[in-house]
Amino acid sequence: MTDALSLDSLREALPDLLAAIPGDEPAGHSLKDSNEVDRLREARREDDASLPRGVWEHDLKRSNWPKVELLASELLRRRSKDLMVAVWLGEAWLQRYRLTGLCVALELLVELGERYGGHLYPRSEDADPSWLAPPLAWAARNYSEVLNVRMPMLVIQARDVEGLTLAQWTHAQKLRRNTSENKRIQAEAKQAEDLLRQWAEAVLQVPARDIAQQIQMLTICLVNLERLNRWSDQHLGEDAPSFIALQHALELQRQAQQEFLSMHPEPVPEPEPVPVAVPVPASVAAPAAAAPAPLPAGTPQSREAAYQQLKVISAYLARIEPHSPVPYLIDRGIEWGNKPLRELLGELVNADVDTRRIWSVLGVLP
Repeated sequence: MTDALSLDSLREALPDLLAAIPGDEPAGHSLKDSNEVDRLREARREDDASLPRGVWEHDLKRSNWPKVELLASELLRRRSKDLMVAVWLGEAWLQRYRLTGLCVALELLVELGERYGGHLYPRSEDADPSWLAPPLAWAARNYSEVLNVRMPMLVIQARDVEGLTLAQWTHAQKLRRNTSENKRIQAEAKQAEDLLRQWAEAVLQVPARDIAQQIQMLTICLVNLERLNRWSDQHLGEDAPSFIALQHALELQRQAQQEFLSMHPEPVPEPEPVPVAVPVPASVAAPAAAAPAPLPAGTPQSREAAYQQLKVISAYLARIEPHSPVPYLIDRGIEWGNKPLRELLGELVNADVDTRRIWSVLGVLP
């Protein structure tokens, strides 16, 4: 995952991938039992290094992501608008181009859905839309795994932390907060503290603009994921897969990057707007709906995301200002936000004098 490619450069591939296939069937034909799909599967196959090989020891096979990208692109352009092939192409992009690849992968999937709908493959003879659910479920599961455990959070040239993933970072944060008196756990907490200190020092060597661009890219990914989730719910109904795991990984990644940026000594640069809509090729009859404009970096995309950000802010403030009441007030506000109005009003009305005084200070009561 070291190849570099800008968002605009990778998005240039989309019009050809989305264009109708010449002939009577704009979505092409089924790739079932296709030799090309077998070649594609083999190109992306990778041996599990954790499994014992015994007497059959051999060189481990690695996925050939450039070949996967080439084969999948060719199939989508010339043979079939197959959603599983598109998902594998997105996987190759994610592996090669990191967040840039994920942004364009999600855009490709939703554009295919919006333009071809029930004509997409795989499909049954009666055009049962539920056949499109497994590829999307696979994408949600696989993409979130790559984000969590395989993709480094930042490009950092520092020993011990250069390949730090989101899962490792969140695990270290959890270990550091452990207050157990068990010696083994205390040792793990100390190691986590050392790792996070090294990481914080290494982050300072990364230009603030690079971190801001990461945040912006994550925001665009979330916008595209929301479009895909909305299309999936509308067209697949009860068969629609859940994208919560992928959304959660993206939001955690963005919150982490925001924390890195907040402790950076350089001034925070203004994010440049990045377009996410793809011009509709002339060969596609149905116009695609314009994508929503990308939100500023850090803007929550939903109520749940907003409350999750508040939790992150509260945890951060509690860590750096343990004697401040602010984290506790934020936590209290989150708790209120999850209560029905009737229950909250009852709590306000029945409060004792001291509690009512606190709420008056907060502006909740006059």
